[in-house]
This record gives sequence, C-alpha cells and structure tokens, in this order.
Amino acid sequence: MKLRSFVGIGLMVATLMLASYSVTAAAAPPTYSKDVAPIMNANCVTCHRAAGQNLSGMIAPMSFETYRDVRPWSKAITKVVSSKDMPPWQASEKVHGQFRNERTLTQAEIDTIVAWVAQGAARGRPADAPKPLPEPEGGWTIGEPDLIVGFDEPYWVPDDTNDIQPFLLATLKEDAIDEPKWIKAIEFKPGSEVVHHIVTFLVEPGADALDLTSQK
Repeated sequence: MKLRSFVGIGLMVATLMLASYSVTAAAAPPTYSKDVAPIMNANCVTCHRAAGQNLSGMIAPMSFETYRDVRPWSKAITKVVSSKDMPPWQASEKVHGQFRNERTLTQAEIDTIVAWVAQGAARGRPADAPKPLPEPEGGWTIGEPDLIVGFDEPYWVPDDTNDIQPFLLATLKEDAIDEPKWIKAIEFKPGSEVVHHIVTFLVEPGADALDLTSQK
C-alpha cells in the first residue's frame, strides 16, 4: 500500500512538472529567413523587384527581394499589411477566396510580419530562406504567350513630353486563331520605360472603338 502511494505521488509530481514546462516554454521569435521571406516571395516580390509585374498602375518603387532590401522598410510594411492596403487588392473581403491569383494575406501571415517587426526584425539563418524567385522568361510574367498581338502602328513619344494619353489599337486578325479558345491571361508589354499606366477595352467586330472609349 505504501509503495503504491509513493508511485502515485511520483507520477503526479512528474505530471505537474511537465505541465509547468509546457506553459513556460516560449516559441522562437519569427525571423526574416524562415518566416517572412516566404510570405514576401508569394505575395510581394513579383512587383517589388527590378522590372517587376505592373499591377494597379505602376511597378513598385522598391525591391523586397532580400533581407537587406526589406529591413529598412519593415515598420512601413507593418502598417500597410495591417491596414490591408498591401498587397493591392480592391475586391470586397466578402468575395475573398473566389478569385484565382488574388493578392491577399491571411491573418496569420499579417500577424507573423507584425510579430517579426515588433521583436526586432531579425534576419535569422540565411540557409532557412527560400530560393529567390526566378526572373520572368523573355520578360513575360505570365510565361511565353501563345499569341502575341502588336499595335496596328508604332507610336513614338515626342521629346519634352510631360504627359500624353494616346489611343492605340491592337487588332486581332481573323486568321490569328484557328479555333475557339479560352483566354487564361493577358499581359501588356511596353516597348520602353515611358509607360506609366494603360486603360484597355475589348472592342467587338463592327463596333466603333473611338465611340466606345468616349463613353463615361
């Protein structure tokens, strides 16, 4: 009887010790290499890089490809991801998850970035960082297109131009597609660095393109 009591007490003490340890053990603080870099690669770097993807009107003005790039902007990043101003995605939160390629952060990802900055924005082990995103092949962020359509006429920007908004047509020839196809993605590739933004219209055959663009 005494032996059984002793064993029971010993197990109780061991259980209490384990419970105490689990409460006091603290999770390792997040680091850029292990926790933040994967989030940046998946949601930010496609725009925040040299010759990045042009979304919402302009290419991002700074690069977020490395820890050295990101660290000076860490506090600003916290503000814009917490307010959900970044990544830029204007669709209502009610329809999140219904679009492919939508650019939104989960609350867990936002919390990770905020915690990383609040705890010192440590770099961590470089070996934990994901591989850099590859550069777009041929300058196309969607991959090599199945069909490339050029403008009907080349347009040359005059010297000493501060702002100009020309109307340009790119006509899809009747023999360009030999059978019905679904459009998966469209990308516009400007031929110079003078393009700030574009507004596009799809004009059906027989419609007056100029009349369509003048409607508000």
